[in-house]
Amino acid sequence: NKRVSKFTVNGASISEIHLNESEKIQVEVDDVVVSTIPFNFLSDILGIQNSLTYRGALLIYLAIDKSCAIPGDAAFLYFAHQQVPFHRLSEQKKFCSDGWPEKRTTLVAEIAFNEGDKEKIDVESLTDCTIASLIEFGLVRREDVLETKAIALPTVYPLMTAQKEIEFKSIYST
Repeated sequence: NKRVSKFTVNGASISEIHLNESEKIQVEVDDVVVSTIPFNFLSDILGIQNSLTYRGALLIYLAIDKSCAIPGDAAFLYFAHQQVPFHRLSEQKKFCSDGWPEKRTTLVAEIAFNEGDKEKIDVESLTDCTIASLIEFGLVRREDVLETKAIALPTVYPLMTAQKEIEFKSIYST
């Protein structure tokens, strides 16, 4: 497991990616760098200050004892129901089924929260409500849920206002 600690930038291009302060990866002119680094960490690595505020995400992983939970080809389902604690549900096996047991899958329920509210989250209650919602929508039965795990990521979604969007675009285009 390695962390990006720095980029060497020449003009508008990344020429080196530094890992763990000790290892370097050369980036050639024709290479394409795709980053999944959260935006606030990326701006820190690039040395760009920002005053953006963020929403976090509580990810509830559910190991499911069935080959498929979300019907059809969709990998995501979105929920706008007030009684459903999550706003997005994804089935990881649908992105790539290589290495997955044939008769098992994993669902991830995503619950957004405000920056600073991480300590107020009742993970057990939200997990129970998530399972109840999945049952209510006919996606799983209680006995299908083999295991759960929750991970809270405090800074995932930049909050956009007109002024913050200008700042976001200026950082993004650097």
